[in-house]
Amino acid sequence: MVVEACADEGDAGHPSRELICHICSKRFRGRNSKSNLERHMQIHTGLKPFRCPLCSHRANRKGNLKSHIEAKHGPEAIPANL
Repeated sequence: MVVEACADEGDAGHPSRELICHICSKRFRGRNSKSNLERHMQIHTGLKPFRCPLCSHRANRKGNLKSHIEAKHGPEAIPANL
């Protein structure tokens, strides 16, 4: 369930949309609020779709996987397609 609320007037005089996480009440505002909330929900669901090709580590975001590979396996180990 997503809670949507109108906030102050945003750019171009349109009301800014504010979405609120129904689990932790974190607020997301602005143009990317929907995608940011969807990405945030991975924290609560435990979804970790990014798998390290070198070990059993899994990450919820691509950037976190890149950071893991660089720290644990070395920057040269980061695949070109990542």
